[in-house]
Amino acid sequence: MQAVGIDISGQRSRKFSRADFKKFDRILVMDRSNLADVLDVARTEEEAAKVALFDPTGDAVPDPYYGGDEGFAQVREQVKRAAEAWLDTDFKA
Repeated sequence: MQAVGIDISGQRSRKFSRADFKKFDRILVMDRSNLADVLDVARTEEEAAKVALFDPTGDAVPDPYYGGDEGFAQVREQVKRAAEAWLDTDFKA
């Protein structure tokens, strides 16, 4: 990300928790395994409706570590396109 001028040094990850269903209006996951895991935690249809794949085309976002420099570039572009697509929506389930 530094190569394209984006500072993600403050970004942190953490484990998903049930409280996230109350805290967030939309929960975006990177792949179908994460999707299944988060949906397993949902207790209601309303909670499940908040969950979606990050890439609205339905494609999983792969782990870039296995693709070398080109893998990082491809994932960065996929994430950019997906984020822009989400910004063009009204975020409704």
